[in-house]
Amino acid sequence: MAEIAALSHLLVAPLPLEAALDRALAIGARLLPDTHALRLLVPRGEGLMVLAEHGTRPEDGMRLGDAVRGGEVTTLGLGADVDAQVLGRRLPAAVPGAQCVPLLGPDGALTGVLVAATRDDAPDAPVSTGWQIVLDHLTALLDRARLAERATHEAHTHDEFISLAAHELRSPLTSIKGYAQLLMRQAHKTPLPDSMQRSVEAIEQQSMRMAEMIGELLDASRIRRDTLELLPGRAELRAVAARVVERRRALYPQHEFVVDAPAEPLGGDWDAARVEQVLRDLLDNAARHSPSGGTITLAMRREGGTALVSVRDAGVGVAAGDRERIFEYLYRAPESERRNLSGLGLGLFVSRHLVERMGGRLWLEASTTTPPAGSDFRFTLPLA
Repeated sequence: MAEIAALSHLLVAPLPLEAALDRALAIGARLLPDTHALRLLVPRGEGLMVLAEHGTRPEDGMRLGDAVRGGEVTTLGLGADVDAQVLGRRLPAAVPGAQCVPLLGPDGALTGVLVAATRDDAPDAPVSTGWQIVLDHLTALLDRARLAERATHEAHTHDEFISLAAHELRSPLTSIKGYAQLLMRQAHKTPLPDSMQRSVEAIEQQSMRMAEMIGELLDASRIRRDTLELLPGRAELRAVAARVVERRRALYPQHEFVVDAPAEPLGGDWDAARVEQVLRDLLDNAARHSPSGGTITLAMRREGGTALVSVRDAGVGVAAGDRERIFEYLYRAPESERRNLSGLGLGLFVSRHLVERMGGRLWLEASTTTPPAGSDFRFTLPLA
């Protein structure tokens, strides 16, 4: 029948939980001929909270005292015996004019209580097919909400751990960077053997790379908590790109970095440090996915009122099914896992957010996994 189909649709409809429950109670009231009002309560702290209701009025005989939607109560309002049976033993209970049925999750935990205002001569227990259908759908809706709440809590805990770990790693890394820079200054005064010189340079470069990765962890955490701040100011794209490429050449000597920039300036009101971060992440991404070396081209040009930037590589490419997912939080393509390529799955997520916050757009323009393989990432920024 139509009511059952409508209830089933609610299980997959993209409705907020309370709206879905309101509609479920309205449909349920039509399925239960002895019932003229329904109220759903869920556990909150030491008591219960009215989450949804349909057709409830003071004269409905539900005797819930001053309970209102969103308010908390410590009793069902139908007597101590009903409380003991429904909340304690988790069994249905009835009194003249009202029935209470506990809703239980798969693990037997109490997820809610359905209270119905009924005719005084209604059956003492909800045994009809209509009752069972309503109870099953309400239980499923509450289970879905509980799973979503648990996933949200786990994601929040995960973000807090990442943020805490990144902060804790900063202190020892600052010391490593400081000592590496001291060694480099000493090496300039007193020449070291080539092997030691290369070792000191590697320590300095890799400590800087670690600092960038830790910064990325913190940025991702701030983005998810909506606390990331930008510091906009006048910046010149060609100068920022030159700094980034110079450092990348030292980190990835097996690659050839080519810069294709116009003679005219490309200036805008951006956060220069964040523009540098986006360029750095795209170049790092290109280098990681070109493990055998090759040419990485950074091209810039004016296009209308925007600066268009392209980073092209001749790497392994991105599979068709991964081309949108690579911008997701902590997503690493299966090919990256198979090849054991480095990366946290955060660079593209953070970069897209930063570009959008500065008024631009970042996307994967083209990619192929068959020879000649490679990818072309692009982003725009508004020019001043």
